[in-house]
Amino acid sequence: AAFFRSTMTSRYNTDSQPKGLFFVWSIQVQGAENQPVDAVYWQQAVDTIHALPDGGLIIANTVDSRWIDGGHFDGLYNYASLHLEQEGGFNWARSLPPDALYIPSVIPGFSAKRVGYAENMYVPRKDGATFNEQWASALDTGVEPALITITSFNEWHEGSFIEPIAPEVRDDNGYTYADFGALSPSGYIDLTRTWIDKYLTMQWPSAYRARIKVVTTSDWTTLNVVSGGAWTRPELVSASDPIANAGLEAGDHFVLKQSITDANAGREVEMIWDVMFTSLASGRDLVLQIDRGNIGLTQITLYNYTSANPVEVKAFQWNGVTNGRNSYKITIPSNLLTNSNP
Repeated sequence: AAFFRSTMTSRYNTDSQPKGLFFVWSIQVQGAENQPVDAVYWQQAVDTIHALPDGGLIIANTVDSRWIDGGHFDGLYNYASLHLEQEGGFNWARSLPPDALYIPSVIPGFSAKRVGYAENMYVPRKDGATFNEQWASALDTGVEPALITITSFNEWHEGSFIEPIAPEVRDDNGYTYADFGALSPSGYIDLTRTWIDKYLTMQWPSAYRARIKVVTTSDWTTLNVVSGGAWTRPELVSASDPIANAGLEAGDHFVLKQSITDANAGREVEMIWDVMFTSLASGRDLVLQIDRGNIGLTQITLYNYTSANPVEVKAFQWNGVTNGRNSYKITIPSNLLTNSNP
């Protein structure tokens, strides 16, 4: 009776009956030899669990959105993101496909020096500032979390516990455990309560459906948002097959590739994505950036898809060559995407 169950649903699990919620660690390897596996390795097992009378929600330990469709997982969790600026914070949430559960995991700090972890894995608590930064980043993606987990161990050596502490306690080897600095022994419990209240009362930004078509004769091209909003819940509608290599790069860049041989031959490839744009503000432009190789050209067509059918609102073409990374910014008035009659 004490086992946690949830009525949440996902794209591969549409049954709203109460079902167990399972977090799967280290999904990229199997067996004692840690043999690498890909997402498809899990698909049959996850489908079988979904089909059981009691069902189950299976949450994978990865920030790679391809594991949702590849393994039929219900959602993803990050376990621990140690350095938010270096790792892009929680922006991986934006790459999750529709109906996949976003479950960010936040930490108060991390220290495993006593067991020989690398120095770059140390994250100071900063008197609670790290915990606050983690929560703020997890809630600032434009994607509403299905729930939020706290990676908190009672293992003192890992430095991630939030439970009330007993300062100046020593272990049998003469080690004095660190306290919470400026926070009281129950300080992280108090901070957690504050952030839970904020999470439960947050007003999430409106999201506007759009369609993006990318056509290129280059060997590679990417498209990403620079400012003025963010896209979330991308779903690949179509791609040139088997020539084109269409996907997401670093979680938020659409990428379209083909061989240099095909590009030199002038072969044209394309991909079409549906996305949900969030954080668009009236009177503010949305700025996108095209990056591409020096071969051929790239065309971008943007469609408003807030009504039953997509309506073309802007088209751009870039075939120039610049110094350094070959980049070109394009600007779209946000009202073209938010107005149901653009």
